[in-house]
Amino acid sequence: MKNNFKMNNEQCIMNNRIARLLRLVFSLFIIHYPLSIALAQMPKRAGEAVKLDTTLNSMYEEIMPLMGPDRKTLYFVRSLSPANTGGKDAGQDVWMSQLQTDSTWSKPFNMGVPLNNESNNAVCGVSRDGNTLYLTNVYGKRRMEPGISYTTRAGTSSTWGPPVPLEIAELNIQRGYLGGYMAPDGNMLFLTMKSDDAVGREDLYISMKQADGKWSKPKTLGKTINTVGFEISPFWSEVDSTLYFASNGHEGYGDADIFRSRPIGGDFTQWTKPENLGAQVNGDGFDAYLAIAYDSTAFFAKENPEVRFADLYTILLRDPVRKAKEDSLAKDAARRAALTKALRDKNDNGVDDDIEGTDKDKRSADEIYKSLNQKSRVANNDFESILFDFGKSTIRKEGKEILDKAVSYLRAHPLQAIELIGNTDSVDSEIVNLILSDRRSYACKEYLIRKGISRNRILTHGFGKQIYVADNTTAKGRQKNRRAEINLLLDPEEFKEYYRQKGVDIPNSQIK
Repeated sequence: MKNNFKMNNEQCIMNNRIARLLRLVFSLFIIHYPLSIALAQMPKRAGEAVKLDTTLNSMYEEIMPLMGPDRKTLYFVRSLSPANTGGKDAGQDVWMSQLQTDSTWSKPFNMGVPLNNESNNAVCGVSRDGNTLYLTNVYGKRRMEPGISYTTRAGTSSTWGPPVPLEIAELNIQRGYLGGYMAPDGNMLFLTMKSDDAVGREDLYISMKQADGKWSKPKTLGKTINTVGFEISPFWSEVDSTLYFASNGHEGYGDADIFRSRPIGGDFTQWTKPENLGAQVNGDGFDAYLAIAYDSTAFFAKENPEVRFADLYTILLRDPVRKAKEDSLAKDAARRAALTKALRDKNDNGVDDDIEGTDKDKRSADEIYKSLNQKSRVANNDFESILFDFGKSTIRKEGKEILDKAVSYLRAHPLQAIELIGNTDSVDSEIVNLILSDRRSYACKEYLIRKGISRNRILTHGFGKQIYVADNTTAKGRQKNRRAEINLLLDPEEFKEYYRQKGVDIPNSQIK
């Protein structure tokens, strides 16, 4: 009896210990489960798209995610929800969610009046201070009209004022949908609409804020962007001057895909060929409304093929380490540009440089550059290309030997000038390669200056990955492309004499 009691007592103690352990494990699970869910739904590497959990994504449709400058307020549009103003059969409403301190999202709530009514409502821009929201459509007493409105609040107040329409000149909408995106500075507005000069169903346009506070007539972005299909959901990235948009007219994976393009020049009519963001973002269905939240983290809407509704996703567009590298290269390029300007200014003032080889040319830097750029180019076979290691602009030993040949030539021909053209392979982004190619040409220029060649005889260019001489799919080919080329810059008579010595008679029509 005593032994049985002892065994039962020990068993009770053991059971209590197990129970306490289970309660501890359960409590830890409850505490950390939301955080684990939040961490699980964040992308861990560039190019990985992750669907947000059911806190944000419901059985209804969610589109148009846009994060405020505080990096924790997410505005989005929900359709077909009974909780929308006017019910599930009314228009779409603006909803909002907050990122919590434990990295989870709060339960979204309908923002209500005056932002939402029984028509279609959406946030299409947030000011830099977060106190102005830009909304699609013009809010009237009886019905909504196509256009863009804005609403403001005081400080961190949760109360928004009545939406006020923007005055956009000659806003000519044939029919159908009008959407847009307002840049955070409130001065640049991208629109998607069907107008008289539209190429397809909906095209992309741009309108700029004028000095009087009104907005310019929308100008088409041109046929590189706009197609016979539709182009919608514009987003302008201020960091790298890139336009993201969705289209079903460019070659893609399905119904609508997300693309990006950069302007060529400052009038927004010429653009680079749109780049599809790839299979990690785009699929068979409708993919659109990509908006960068901060750094390279973006949100977008992707159609759920099971229910044919769209859900919200997040993606890391670029690896943080690579982004830091790009930022470092950009800062280095800016530093070099400032140094170059300072040295040129000293030359213009007749002051000697700290670098050997400066002459007393009294022309301005712009005049010297223009003069050099007007000369004819000759590729001298005696000068091989200077090759570089991947991602570097440090001149290797064999590169210095090639540049020493150029120094000897320039000393023997004191009236001739030289052009250094930096190039890269195809690895990495366009902006990184442009900066790197410029650094490579400038490194060669600095070497020549330290050898006693005047900077006024040296012209530099960087063409990034645009001009390649070998296949970029092989290591050997990429090495040949990571180069700086040397051209002679000759006046017309020098140009003819150069070829005359080689037994070639050049007609005047072939000389610049």
